[in-house]
Amino acid sequence: MNLEMPNVSESRGGEKRFVFFEKRGGKKEEPVFSKFMPYAEYIQGEAKRRGLFEKMGQMIDPHTRKVDRGQICEEAILGRCVIDRNERTPVPIDRSIRTYEKAKNQMFDFAREHQPVEQEKNEQNISKEVELIIKSKLKDKNLNIADVRFYTAVGTPLDYQCGIDGWVEITDAHNKKEIVTFDLKTGAYANGSIQADILLKLDLKEDGFTAKETINELFDFTNKVLEVYQERAEL
Repeated sequence: MNLEMPNVSESRGGEKRFVFFEKRGGKKEEPVFSKFMPYAEYIQGEAKRRGLFEKMGQMIDPHTRKVDRGQICEEAILGRCVIDRNERTPVPIDRSIRTYEKAKNQMFDFAREHQPVEQEKNEQNISKEVELIIKSKLKDKNLNIADVRFYTAVGTPLDYQCGIDGWVEITDAHNKKEIVTFDLKTGAYANGSIQADILLKLDLKEDGFTAKETINELFDFTNKVLEVYQERAEL
C-alpha cells in the first residue's frame, strides 16, 4: 500500500502555512489555489452575478441592450486583454488570505500573458504615455531603472475578482520588480471598495470622454505611481 506522509511548511515564526502530502516515492502534491474554467463559462457567470448577460465576451445591460459606458471607457483607455473563449482561466477557489494571495499571482500571470497587441490600441490608450512619463520622472530623480511596463487587466479575473484594472511594473538595474496596481473609476464609487493601490478617476460627461481629459488626469496618476514605488523600493 502506498501510504502518504504529511509534510508541513512553516514560517520563520513557526506559523503553519500549508499542509500537503508526500508519497513514499517522494512526489509532492502541490496546494491548489485556483480552479480553471473556460473563459466563456467564467464571463457568463460574472455577467449573471451582476444582473447582466454575456455576448461575445462583453457584459450587456438587459434593458438597454448595450455595453456599459464604463466598460467602453476602460477598454478604450487601458486596453482589454485578448482571451479566447475556450482559454482555461484561473479563478480563486476561496477568499482565505493565503489561498487568495497565491491565486492572485496566477491571475497576474494570466493577464500578463494576454495583453492586447500594439495594433489593437487606439489613440485614447494611455499605456505608452504612462510608461514614457514615469521613465522621464524616474530619470529626473536620478534613479537607475531598467524598464517600466504598463499592463491592462481589463476583462480578466484580476479585474472582476480583485477590482484591479491594471498595473505598472517597474524593474530596477538589479532586476528587482515592483508592481503598482490601479483601478479606473468612471462614476460614483465607495472608497472601501477600492482594492488597488491607486484610484484613477475619470468623470464621463454627456458627450463621452476625450483623450485630452485623460491626459489631464495622467500627471497626478503617474506621481502617485512613483510615490508608491519609492515607498516599496525604500528609496
